[in-house]
Amino acid sequence: MFFDEFDAFLDDLNNNPVTDEWYMSNFIDEHIKVLESYEAFNILKQFITYMIEKYDENSEYEIVEALRYLKLQSNTSEHFYSDEQKGKILELYQQEHSKMSLPEIL
Repeated sequence: MFFDEFDAFLDDLNNNPVTDEWYMSNFIDEHIKVLESYEAFNILKQFITYMIEKYDENSEYEIVEALRYLKLQSNTSEHFYSDEQKGKILELYQQEHSKMSLPEIL
């Protein structure tokens, strides 16, 4: 369900210009902050694969921010990715925001 909602969110962003500067915050409030920590962690483990398989340069910021907030909501320091997955994500996600954010998330 989360992934369907996230895909719809990204599709909407790609098809409609952002008129609300709070678009990302609103998505996080409505779809991530409502999760229990165990739910966020379960999604987080799947989100790593999603990030690799569905990489889209146009949505890179939103994908990295969703990762950040899923990790915060999961409230754990447990690893949720393999070294291979981490390497692939760091290879794919090269925008400035990603380069600054991913090392503190992964």
